[in-house]
Amino acid sequence: MASCLLLQADEAVWAGDKSAEGRLKGLITADTQMIESKGVDSIRLRNFLRVIMTSNEGWVVPAGPDERRFCVLDVGSGCAQNHDYFREMDEELNSGGRERLLHDLLNFDLSKVDLWHIPQTRALLEQKIRSFDSIEDFWYNRLWDGSDWPTRIICADLYADYLKVSTQTGIGRKRSPAEFGVRLAKLAPEIRKTRPAVEIQPGMVKRAWCYEMPSLDECRLAFDEMMQQSIE
Repeated sequence: MASCLLLQADEAVWAGDKSAEGRLKGLITADTQMIESKGVDSIRLRNFLRVIMTSNEGWVVPAGPDERRFCVLDVGSGCAQNHDYFREMDEELNSGGRERLLHDLLNFDLSKVDLWHIPQTRALLEQKIRSFDSIEDFWYNRLWDGSDWPTRIICADLYADYLKVSTQTGIGRKRSPAEFGVRLAKLAPEIRKTRPAVEIQPGMVKRAWCYEMPSLDECRLAFDEMMQQSIE
């Protein structure tokens, strides 16, 4: 790794591996990396590494809603098993193609593109959705379904629904009521908590903490803004 400039990792990481997530992100964005040669003291070197990851899996990278590390592309399968296509490509590479590619890369005008802005592709959006924790996944599916959208709901009832769904899906660990409320306020900033008198059971009225819900369209728009991408 001390002399590596371009690392191509094929089926190397499972995106759900939290222990590997920090190391992967560090390889991409850290200014330095620790080099540990066998039988030699570890040293820190400047990090010039660039990473290309390839995988046939649906979930490849741990992408957050405001992802800025990973440019994710779906590779088409139109040329799969097309031996003539790849034969012609090999012939081109072996007839000066590599040199021409290097020339184009060395002379490319970098002022034409903002390298700090990751393209917001549909493939990246899919990775963001697959990387949701239990609260984000619950809220995303609520917004996706959209049926019977309430204007008010008892906080404990919404949390109980979250626990039920999380148990069924098995996505991430279940969060506490306090954390659920804090995260929900970030996912839908227009939600308000009130304590009106509500009918808990038939004929029984009691004051209870409730969420006053914005419209479905408002909540979906807020979620799109958090994701920095529009979800159809």
